[in-house]
Amino acid sequence: MLHVVYRVGDMDKTIKFYTECLGMKLLRKRDIPEERYTNAFLGYGPEDSQFVVELTYNYGVDKYDIGNGFGHFGIAVEDVSLSYIKNIVSQLYYLSTTCAERFTEVM
Repeated sequence: MLHVVYRVGDMDKTIKFYTECLGMKLLRKRDIPEERYTNAFLGYGPEDSQFVVELTYNYGVDKYDIGNGFGHFGIAVEDVSLSYIKNIVSQLYYLSTTCAERFTEVM
């Protein structure tokens, strides 16, 4: 999977979470005032070859309820050995627990 979209109520706070906690880079941002929304695209590398998170802020909507339609996202790795995967999972767990207190209700 190379793309996922999240609707967010606070674009700046959400971008800060993805960049500071998950180490992603802000790849591009666009504002479409005539359609009343803003998009931000974040990832670890170029959009044409890497997984990208697209954030959408709809003007005037400051909060979304978490629904049940989203199940998971996949991560592609070069080395599929169990020790490598365990290392990635432990790093993600560490990042999520250390950032959780600073970024409650991000979306």
